Amino acid sequence: MLSCYSTYILRCQVWHLNPSLTKATNFRRFQSTHPIEHAEDHKTSKRAVRRISPLPAQFQTLDPEKLSRTDFVDLSGRGEVNLRQKLRFRYAPGRGARTLRFPENTQGFFYFHRPPQAPALASTIRFRITDSPNPSRFSFGHDLLLPNQTPWQLQMVSVLSTRAYPYFTNLLVKDGLIDRRLLRRLDRPISLRRASTVLHSLHQPFLLDFSHYHFYLWVVANDEGIHHVDFTDFRKDRRPLALNPTCTGTGMVRFELSESPRHKTQRKTVVVRVLKIIDPVKPAAGYDGYIPAPVEGQLLMRRRNVPWSMHVDERTPNRRAAMRFLVDAVRERSG
Repeated sequence: MLSCYSTYILRCQVWHLNPSLTKATNFRRFQSTHPIEHAEDHKTSKRAVRRISPLPAQFQTLDPEKLSRTDFVDLSGRGEVNLRQKLRFRYAPGRGARTLRFPENTQGFFYFHRPPQAPALASTIRFRITDSPNPSRFSFGHDLLLPNQTPWQLQMVSVLSTRAYPYFTNLLVKDGLIDRRLLRRLDRPISLRRASTVLHSLHQPFLLDFSHYHFYLWVVANDEGIHHVDFTDFRKDRRPLALNPTCTGTGMVRFELSESPRHKTQRKTVVVRVLKIIDPVKPAAGYDGYIPAPVEGQLLMRRRNVPWSMHVDERTPNRRAAMRFLVDAVRERSG
């Protein structure tokens, strides 16, 4: 029986929130390979800075249940937002050094979003677009989306562990949305990009660029740590002189436990299902299709008739521990 998972390298860096478990040397190594992106550190030309005017809003809460008209904000058409509370952030990067402006009619409320049964560190700050400053319209609105159709959001790990968002942090603690004890355990800045994939559940959908045969994600199994998982040579065609990447396009995908008979004795085998194609899939010119292109509703393939898979169990080494957390949680809920 073919063991596909053994042909891949999965490296996991675990960021414990307990100061006694975090090593500065490991953090420096992480910085050298994954540059930290601080909201307040973006380089902006003097000309661009002069065009940024502070917003008049002085919102007082991020709790959707406590919103008032004074929490209403209009971000329409702005390339960079510079609030009076010294908050600075952008909508999305564009081509080259350009920054995409917030779309027209981007008006509404910043709010705290925590998925059901998710740990606090897996929560985010999102922006709900509404048609009125009246908070009663909140539930009738929709979240601001990025061009790739994923929510615009600030990852809670970055908000709490860096100095870029002190006003947001104070509001979260004041409203009881975040426990102050969690802040005391965050002794190292962990700044994730807004588009970073943070999983708290195995079946949680996430965006995948099919042209990347190398990708990484973060796993938050609880409020004690965040785990960095690096998939190297993911779906890479390793044949001599093979074309890579094999295709372009993006889609929403999710991990799930394999139900294939070939994994009957390996119940903790993980596969990836394509839920929805976002950007059309285009095979590389001249590629022979050894690794089939992603198809909506189907599993991602490793080669013809063989889905990509990875086995995870209690013997999995520490570098794969994060995936084990997600798999074990699913099996516990299913009995």
